[in-house]
Amino acid sequence: MNPEQALDPAALTRLNRLGGASFVREMIDLYLDYAPGRIAAAEAALAVGDLTALGQAVHPLRSGSGNLGAMGMVALAQRIEQAAFNREPIPLAPLVAELAATFTTVRASLEAARATLEP
Repeated sequence: MNPEQALDPAALTRLNRLGGASFVREMIDLYLDYAPGRIAAAEAALAVGDLTALGQAVHPLRSGSGNLGAMGMVALAQRIEQAAFNREPIPLAPLVAELAATFTTVRASLEAARATLEP
């Protein structure tokens, strides 16, 4: 995923209309603080084979990512959560790795978007 496609700009526009630039900055900051911990928890759960914990780790990423327009993150988190909770026989390690890689791109895009917001 390239940075230009990491976010749906309409999501940030909606947040800006809802609460202004300071609200958008706060939402971005909260997400950037929170998401790495959820990804680390998912990686730890995967490492010990705890599918319930894996599903629980990625679940909050769905809504937080969606609020900011990171639809690739939403899709991956949803797929991982579904597979984990349903005990689907698919390799989850590549999906979790893709989630972490996608977050790297999303982070860069959110930081760039944040920099354009008026103080």
